[in-house]
Amino acid sequence: MRKSFCQLLIANLLAPLLGHPLHADPVERVLNFYRSECAAIIGDERNIDADLEKIISDPLNIAEDAIYQISLGSPGVTATVVYAGFGCEGYGASWCGSAGCESYVIVAEQIFGPLRGGRPFTTTFTTPYGNEQTLLLVGISGSACGDASGERGISSDPCYMSAVWDQQNQTFRANGDLVVLWD
Repeated sequence: MRKSFCQLLIANLLAPLLGHPLHADPVERVLNFYRSECAAIIGDERNIDADLEKIISDPLNIAEDAIYQISLGSPGVTATVVYAGFGCEGYGASWCGSAGCESYVIVAEQIFGPLRGGRPFTTTFTTPYGNEQTLLLVGISGSACGDASGERGISSDPCYMSAVWDQQNQTFRANGDLVVLWD
């Protein structure tokens, strides 16, 4: 009974901090999702009598470089990346592993992801037709790629998921793993 009371109290204390997800801007929607995950972890694990002040504060530890901008190549089209290398107050980065962390690419009000791997970045090159093209790249586990003989790599082998921004259809076109809209 005490544990469920503690969870209810924590949820009620954090509710105003989290806000309603449909009214938040896309970056805040992603951050609020992770805040609610942290609140659940803290509610399950922490003794509420121990440190009420820390529980009321933001439970999500966000690194300074977790949110950044990338160019998608179309004139004036940029995306915001949210790289979920976050930690919960008193806990480590729960959404990361040996292959990287979850990340989201936000274009206008659309949230794409989660992408799993390294920090998304873009690179621009000239195609054989003379056009400039910008690729979104995400480093993924080497085991997701094969070599010329069909052998799968190991986790530390270089491997990337790539996608291009389709300005006309307002979506990404990718090889391999799809870049999907997040609900």
